[in-house]
Amino acid sequence: MSEKKVLFDLKGEETGVPFKKSMLITVIAAVLAVIIGSQLPLAQYGEKAGLALGFFVAIIILFLSQCFSIEVIAMVLVAGGFFLGIWEWSAFQASTATSSFLQMLCMMVVAAGATTTPIGRRIALWVLKKIGNKPIRLVLGFGIVTAFISSFISNVATLILMSSIAHAMLVAMEEKPGESKLGQVLFLLIPALSFLGGIGLISGSPGSNVFGLGLMSSFTEGKYIVDFKQFAIIMYPTMLIILVPFIFIYIKTLGLKSSDANQNLPTGYFDNLYNELGAVTGAEIRWVILLIGMVAWLLAGGHGTAVPLTIAAICLLPVVGTTPANKVWQNVPMTILFLMYMVSPMGLLWSSTGLIGAVSDLFGGMLSGFSPLVLCIIMTFLNLIMCNVLVNAGATVSFPVLMGIGIGICESMGVNPSLILLPVIVTGSCQWMVVINAASFANFSYGYYRVKDAVLPGFLVILLTSIAIPALTFLLAPIAGVPIYL
Repeated sequence: MSEKKVLFDLKGEETGVPFKKSMLITVIAAVLAVIIGSQLPLAQYGEKAGLALGFFVAIIILFLSQCFSIEVIAMVLVAGGFFLGIWEWSAFQASTATSSFLQMLCMMVVAAGATTTPIGRRIALWVLKKIGNKPIRLVLGFGIVTAFISSFISNVATLILMSSIAHAMLVAMEEKPGESKLGQVLFLLIPALSFLGGIGLISGSPGSNVFGLGLMSSFTEGKYIVDFKQFAIIMYPTMLIILVPFIFIYIKTLGLKSSDANQNLPTGYFDNLYNELGAVTGAEIRWVILLIGMVAWLLAGGHGTAVPLTIAAICLLPVVGTTPANKVWQNVPMTILFLMYMVSPMGLLWSSTGLIGAVSDLFGGMLSGFSPLVLCIIMTFLNLIMCNVLVNAGATVSFPVLMGIGIGICESMGVNPSLILLPVIVTGSCQWMVVINAASFANFSYGYYRVKDAVLPGFLVILLTSIAIPALTFLLAPIAGVPIYL
């Protein structure tokens, strides 16, 4: 007997997403947010300010419900803003043409070479074979390598690479999941430091760095920007200075001791793994040359999008390239691409409707009395807490809110918004306390830690970075040519 044909896929057999009552409730709540927002008395800030606020809240409701994919929400944002009359289609097209979408895409294409060639694993093993085999030395070695590699390639790729090396090492040491203190520290620290390493360069974590910088530019119509060189001068030393204290917070709070290992690593363990990789391949050499070339070109003042575009194209060429063009998209998540595409409409939503003025007036009184440094510390701390509480929707929610508040306050105080908001931007991907983010959770299946194990060390590194990153940013900004005051 043939199966009954149905028009709607309520069970999710074809779409992969079964219908739930929560979906209907979410849609109703989002619609109500738009209706209520449109009735708010915000006309003094702009004709569409109230509607924009309601629509923004509706988008956030969709994100937080996790009933719909980011791709769907991105499309709703673009189409909804047009049909609600929040922006003209020509304005959206113009803002998209100047967005950071292409820049981020090209940087991810370049970074893909670290996973399609053995170079990432080779670099990690080369360093690890020099560090010794005691638990604390191993943790320091893994931590430093993770942060260094993550400053050049994506957080998730680094996390997966270093977790696989750590797991094989722990098996060789006869460490058991759920019982190994060394495994617990390593598997919590690897994702934490893959995020910390990503703050060093714009290309280290393009999904959040480029997203945040793009939003700031979009919110202010390009008035406040930080280029690749300025970002590197401020953030790479900042990452390096924070690195060792960051690692020791995990070692101390989780109680790791030098004696916490069932047995030492076999003699020459990392040397043998490194030797198994064989001679350095031409693709690895070409990738290193291309990556160094891109970074050097950008540091020398090369165009932030044209340079990655050129290097990405070379990476996909025959003969001189590093990555098969038909495989590169396996390393570029579609979800992140759609998230990046939201930069320009989110900027229009806030900058062209008067919403920034409304929100900054609402919260400005509570924050405008602080010094620029204290204001930066408070906003960085708030961002980290929001990113950890809201997890996968963290930066998507916190960036627009904090920028909406911060830009208005900074301009009224005569302070450079790009300086105040840079620590907020670089911490946008940092889930340290609540490690159930899609990326930070990627090594959970190995079984070496419980989610609650991350809470104490994660909160302490939030306190550390909330103070240290703003303080170092203010210290290094003059060297990078980023003014504190307008």
